[in-house]
Amino acid sequence: LAGTASDAPVTVDPALATSLTGGESGWQPMESLRVELEYLYRSSAGSRLDALAPTDASPDSRSMMANALIDFRFSDWVTPYVGVGVGLARTEPPSSGLREVGRDDVFAYQGIVGVSVPFTDTLSFFADGRYMRSDDFSLGLSSVSSDSHLRSWSATAGIRFTFGGN
Repeated sequence: LAGTASDAPVTVDPALATSLTGGESGWQPMESLRVELEYLYRSSAGSRLDALAPTDASPDSRSMMANALIDFRFSDWVTPYVGVGVGLARTEPPSSGLREVGRDDVFAYQGIVGVSVPFTDTLSFFADGRYMRSDDFSLGLSSVSSDSHLRSWSATAGIRFTFGGN
């Protein structure tokens, strides 16, 4: 991420999201196609907004994404999948040290790769990686032009319950 503060660059060092909170709800209209609506809160404690604050200021984001995923059922014990998503991301730096900074809602997209391991017809374990990127956002400072984009690599794992089974 980059922008300018007078002559000083404003950068946000990319880092893995250190905290993810959220959930998904979906529908499987065909055996290999799933669609889902996802809400995630990402906290990037490893990132910095260098020119805007004297302390480590980490941009946080909330996103609502519509995803389409394709399952590749090569066997009964593991199912790899890939997907894409589009939606809206809200970016807000934390208030400590950046009280005058606003928030911005921007278009975002993501790519998803993962695997699912079924325990039963209705219960499975999943693990995936997601790369999310947003359009440019503005932090809302009057003295600083800081248009930048958000990008995040996330690793998620969990249990998926399927109503009705396969």
